[in-house]
Amino acid sequence: MILGIKRRKIEDQIVAQYEAVDWDAKKSAWIESEKFEDFIFAFFDLRKYYEKSKDTTVGLEAIRVYMDGVRALQAAAENRKLSLDRRDAANRLIYELNHQVEAVMYELEQNRQALQRADEKRQDDQDGSGGVPMPI
Repeated sequence: MILGIKRRKIEDQIVAQYEAVDWDAKKSAWIESEKFEDFIFAFFDLRKYYEKSKDTTVGLEAIRVYMDGVRALQAAAENRKLSLDRRDAANRLIYELNHQVEAVMYELEQNRQALQRADEKRQDDQDGSGGVPMPI
């Protein structure tokens, strides 16, 4: 599969799962919904993709829904009209969502560094010496 096409499918799934959440649920019941949990753990699939590929890009829509999800969780965690249990659940989910996305970013950085090392090696090989420069 061409680099990025599989990533785009995973990101589209993340967005679809985000959009499937019932954001209008009374008393922010979406916090404890399976659909919201599916949204969070869809980022695990994205991390796995980056572990197995050399891709160094990420789609803006995946980042947008991540940020929207964090903002919604933060608002719920601070909403005194919600039960303490639900606010605590929102705080736990902030941690979980951030953890999943940080793992994605870690894998992206690993891929970026590998690409940079490969570029540096190609440049070193192009000087014709094939070896390590010696001081004059």
